[in-house]
Amino acid sequence: QYLYDSAKIYYYKAINVDPLYANAYNGLGNIFMANKQYDSAAIYFNKTIIASPKFTNGYYNLGFLCLTQNQNDSAKKYFYKSINIDPRFINGYNGLGNTFLNEKQYDSARIYFNKAISLDGAFTFGYLGIGNVFYQQKLYDSAMLYYRAVVKLDSLNVNSNTRLSACAFLKNDIDSSAYLLKQIFKKKIAGQAVFKVGEFIANN
Repeated sequence: QYLYDSAKIYYYKAINVDPLYANAYNGLGNIFMANKQYDSAAIYFNKTIIASPKFTNGYYNLGFLCLTQNQNDSAKKYFYKSINIDPRFINGYNGLGNTFLNEKQYDSARIYFNKAISLDGAFTFGYLGIGNVFYQQKLYDSAMLYYRAVVKLDSLNVNSNTRLSACAFLKNDIDSSAYLLKQIFKKKIAGQAVFKVGEFIANN
């Protein structure tokens, strides 16, 4: 919290110097978002796009804020705006994928996650998103293929490591699940990861 408070001071100073400094408004929005102060976050993300109407991250952050609150139609509006401004803005496609996933529109979700991957083959969030699509559909073998793709790119990715173990458990492959959990401990990401495994299994 101290770091957030210190950062806010400098962002406010930057705005005093340049009232159209979009990055400062966006930074303040991110801080309020991290603290779950959503009304304040929305104010500063909106100030971001007022200061710079083509600032793609401002629209993305507004979309993500809406998605966090299950306001799917509003989220899609902002994500579409971001990719209309920049057709190569990967996060916009990823945001749309997650919004359609939230709506259980799995085919549409895969289209947008695949678009993100087509723009950057090392974009882990795209593979994670498709893995989550298959996971929600209880197609665990397919999900594991994409989670493994994430781990290949980022061996310490908590979500993919934990979902690999959860998928194995839900397939009744207890030995593989246990082995994957041991790997998590070896990677020293155990605390958060083991909690997530239990959470994923409990929700299925």
